[in-house]
Amino acid sequence: MAKLIVVKVGGCLMSYPKELREVAEVLAELAHLTQLAIVPGGGKLAREVRGLQEAHRLSDETAHWMAVLAQDQYGLMLAELTGLPAAASLAELKAVGSAVLLPYRVLRALDLVPHSWEATGDSIAAAIAKELSARKLILVKCIPLSKHIEAPPSDLKSRGIVDSYFPTAAQSLKVAVASALNPNTIREAMSSSYTSNGREPLTPP
Repeated sequence: MAKLIVVKVGGCLMSYPKELREVAEVLAELAHLTQLAIVPGGGKLAREVRGLQEAHRLSDETAHWMAVLAQDQYGLMLAELTGLPAAASLAELKAVGSAVLLPYRVLRALDLVPHSWEATGDSIAAAIAKELSARKLILVKCIPLSKHIEAPPSDLKSRGIVDSYFPTAAQSLKVAVASALNPNTIREAMSSSYTSNGREPLTPP
């Protein structure tokens, strides 16, 4: 699926209804121009899982799958807001074209990342992008940016933008970071011709 672009939408947007709707509108628009696989983050639903793990001394294994199910819940929300179908497997995604991809069944089948908090939604999206041979991965985050960022995964980790496992999960991927607070950066990231072999410097927002 060489023309596919994977877009991971940060769960932080659950707390920003206006911005979430604006991002959803942009993604719905872009889904008509190229094939998108939208991967939901976990946000406050995943943080609730962390709290439950600490309170009840749950294993990392159990907490991992609870957190992935939290991503599915946010994914259903994104599907309604974008008007795109929710795909529960890679086969469903390939059948429908652009969709919100619910990661739980995908990860149960393929087991792509460690079962720990070192691999969060960013790494899950990266692993899925590699599995799909996607053209690019775009991370939509609640950070102020005047333009999108493109840089190797290790640079993004050093800036604290992604989780610790991300450089491994995203190895050889083209990665861009866009701002949920400035939806135009999503459009820019979609059209950029950046290649993962470059060492384009990260500049402050």
